[in-house]
Amino acid sequence: MVAGVSDLILVRYKDQLKHPRWQRRRLEILERDGFACVRCKNTEQQLQVHHKRYVPGKMAWEHADADLETLCSDCHEAEHNKPSVLAGIPDSIRADLSEAVRVGDRIAAQELTKKALAMVKA
Repeated sequence: MVAGVSDLILVRYKDQLKHPRWQRRRLEILERDGFACVRCKNTEQQLQVHHKRYVPGKMAWEHADADLETLCSDCHEAEHNKPSVLAGIPDSIRADLSEAVRVGDRIAAQELTKKALAMVKA
């Protein structure tokens, strides 16, 4: 590991979501969006903060406001179930690629992307 780089980079994404910094950031976004889904305006369902994109090397709570939005559970599920260029890729490769991007492992992300694109083209 590079000197001065926080050990937090090694924290898995699901564990980042339990971190007090994410919990604080999550509340900021929920408050900004009026504790309502920005898509359907629902206030009755469980609300979740969605990352519109992941920036390699950034922790969950370090993303810009513009990259975060409040969604109800239905809209969040729909967002994650949208057809993707990776739709034909095995779940294990998609999961590994997502994790590599989330933790900022550029080399692994590049290799997995090459592998995924080769599968899509085949």
